[in-house]
Amino acid sequence: ILIHYYFQSLDEELSFSSLGLMFSDNKNFISTKKLIWIYGIASGMAFLHSHNILHRDLKLSNIFIDDNDFPRISGFDISIQMEKDTNYKSDKIKGTPAYLAPEVYLNNEYSKASDVYSFSLVMYEILSGDIAYEELNSPQDIKTFICEQNGRPTFSTPINESYRNLIERCWSRESTARPTFDE
Repeated sequence: ILIHYYFQSLDEELSFSSLGLMFSDNKNFISTKKLIWIYGIASGMAFLHSHNILHRDLKLSNIFIDDNDFPRISGFDISIQMEKDTNYKSDKIKGTPAYLAPEVYLNNEYSKASDVYSFSLVMYEILSGDIAYEELNSPQDIKTFICEQNGRPTFSTPINESYRNLIERCWSRESTARPTFDE
């Protein structure tokens, strides 16, 4: 049931809206709804990670909201299943530039922690209503800002301090400092 609930083919129900589209139309959702989405995404990612699956492209446009306002994760085109709990070294960088962790840019290395980094930006966008790195013009600008300047999005909208702390832990430069989805 859990697999079906989170990962059911979206072709079956085309009425779902992605969070990306929903936020482009309206950024003012009630806090409870936002927290349901965040918790649901984290639960779905914890399930994936418990099976050693790396998503590698977690972003608002790959999260769809069903008729009950529950999130469904999609966008598994570049996901991989690892044989054991380890990092995955890739020949090429894959994923959406704004959501890539520093270690992906610097070492072409994906891990569960790099999915957590992507989740931090999803949380940031859901809670702040802002799009991460919207002002940057190219993937190279994003890489420079994240890796060389250790930059992260600014909080122009006040959010609860505990959520802000969680986001900041999840986008830590050091992958070992990031919490797991179970945490």
